[in-house]
Amino acid sequence: MVCKIKDNKYYIVDEWKEEKRSTADIIQQCIEFTKKYAVQTWYPDPAEPDRIEEMKKAGLIAGDVNKSITLGISKVGEKLKENKLFILEKCGELIDEISQYRYDVPKDDREFKELPIKANDHLCDPLRYLVIGNELGQSYSYLEERAERQRMEENRFEKKKFELL
Repeated sequence: MVCKIKDNKYYIVDEWKEEKRSTADIIQQCIEFTKKYAVQTWYPDPAEPDRIEEMKKAGLIAGDVNKSITLGISKVGEKLKENKLFILEKCGELIDEISQYRYDVPKDDREFKELPIKANDHLCDPLRYLVIGNELGQSYSYLEERAERQRMEENRFEKKKFELL
C-alpha cells in the first residue's frame, strides 16, 4: 500500500494485493510505486528477513517494523478518530479488509485475548506497520505496549466506528 503523509495526516492512495507472488514480483511492484509516488520508506513484514534484504539490495529503504497488534490497532484507531487517516475509494481491498476486521468472542472460562481474528488482513497489517513506524520510530518500548494493552482491556466492549472515504 502507498501512503502520503502531509500535516500529520495519512492518505492511503494506492494498494497492491496479490497472493503467492515471488519476492522479485513484490520488489518490482515496490519499485514501480516508488517511482510513481516517490515512496521514501517501505515497512515490510519483519517475519521475512530474506525479502527485506532483497528489497535493500534493490535500492528500497525498509523501515523498522514493530509488530505489536494492540499498539498498531490503537494507533490506527486514533488516526481514524482524529480524522487523520483517509483511504481513497480506489483502495477497495483495504476498505473491504477493514470492514471485515473482527474480534473473537470469549467462550466459557477460556482466557480472552484482545486480538482480532487472523483472517483477510493482508493490507491491515502493513497499515499498522506504517502508522507505528511513522509515529513511534525507534521510541517504542515494552512499557508503551503494556499500557496500550491495559487501555484496550478497559475499553474492550466499547464499539468503535470507522468512517472510510
